[in-house]
Amino acid sequence: MASRKSSKKSITQQAVGLATMGMPAPVQKVATSRWGTRLLILAIPILLATGVLSIRWVNGLPSFSFNADRAAVVGQQVELEARRAAAQFASRQGSAQPGVPQQPFAPPAQYQTYQPAPAPQQAYPVYQAAPQPQAAQQYYPAYR
Repeated sequence: MASRKSSKKSITQQAVGLATMGMPAPVQKVATSRWGTRLLILAIPILLATGVLSIRWVNGLPSFSFNADRAAVVGQQVELEARRAAAQFASRQGSAQPGVPQQPFAPPAQYQTYQPAPAPQQAYPVYQAAPQPQAAQQYYPAYR
């Protein structure tokens, strides 16, 4: 007799279900599935770290905002890295596939790397101590 899988939800599935209460039912169903929960637990910290997703607290409640411009930049960077890794992998293989011309990989000029905003100027000057004079060292000849 075949055994049936347990329909009991794990604690993480219950937590994701609670967090997605305001979402439509199909999205909530996918998010609370076994694989959906795992993907959310991995994807949310990555999106927060890359700046695509940000959290703002309003009256004690979290408010999420999605930065589409930053998502486009991150998407281009991921695509560029994937192409670079594929080209590196192909060069390591050494043998060309039949019918596919071998060309060295050159990223298109339209891709730009992410440049963080310059640091704000400090309102007060930074104190730098004057260099201290060093004591003269005694000269000892190599022979005696």
